[in-house]
Amino acid sequence: FSLFFCFSEIQYDKKWTVADPTDPTAPLLPHAEAVVEEALHGDGEPNEVLCQHEAIRSTVSRSDLAVLLPEGWLNDEVINFYFSLLAQRNDRLREEKGWPKCHFMSTFFFSKLIGGSFAGEVAYNYANVKRWTKKVDVFSMDLLLIPVNLGNLHWALLTIDLAKTCINYYDSLGGSGTHVINALGRWLEDESRAKRGVALDTSHCGANFWTRRSHGKTIPQQNNMSDCGVFTCEFAQTLSKGSSDFGFSAEDMPYMRRRVCHELCAAYIQ
Repeated sequence: FSLFFCFSEIQYDKKWTVADPTDPTAPLLPHAEAVVEEALHGDGEPNEVLCQHEAIRSTVSRSDLAVLLPEGWLNDEVINFYFSLLAQRNDRLREEKGWPKCHFMSTFFFSKLIGGSFAGEVAYNYANVKRWTKKVDVFSMDLLLIPVNLGNLHWALLTIDLAKTCINYYDSLGGSGTHVINALGRWLEDESRAKRGVALDTSHCGANFWTRRSHGKTIPQQNNMSDCGVFTCEFAQTLSKGSSDFGFSAEDMPYMRRRVCHELCAAYIQ
């Protein structure tokens, strides 16, 4: 069994999805296309596990991957596995590439923080998530990336840039995310008091000059009601490399769904 596939006289590791990972819309390699076709259109059992990694506790089944078909709304299993792979890539490459040191939160974090309330701060409860960071010092990180589930209707991404003291909200429907920004700013303040015994003010007028920024429609926007999860994954994929150059658009989403599918199946993001 060979770990390589011969294409145009070049050998590619079968974990690879594209030949040039710096190109956000590079065509999938032939072996990757074959894997995607089988995963999305094969005859296996719905509960068959197609995505797993020894260092990741969760898995993704064939039925989970079906959300990557056109018009599918991404679920927690797909987004959490993808974020776990981004964390592995960050550990593997950040020193070599000069990327920020990142921590990737679960999709359940924000919902737990606000008690599942779409209104956000109304049901805010730090105690619900206080133990979620018992194994990590978030203040030793450069960048926190938090997928946000808004009422089981929409996905967005919030980042806390500790290196630049900035909270950023990325929404492919152009939402302001004010209640998300406020809730997670408040969480960071509570986290600082609880874990470091240090008072922190992340408001606009805070003494340590934190900024809060909603990127609105200045970032790529979706043109349907189902691609938000894919945008959230790709925003995180780009930002975790220390870049905000989103080289994709709504027209690229059918391709992005297939690219994510292979990355999940390979349990590897280049």
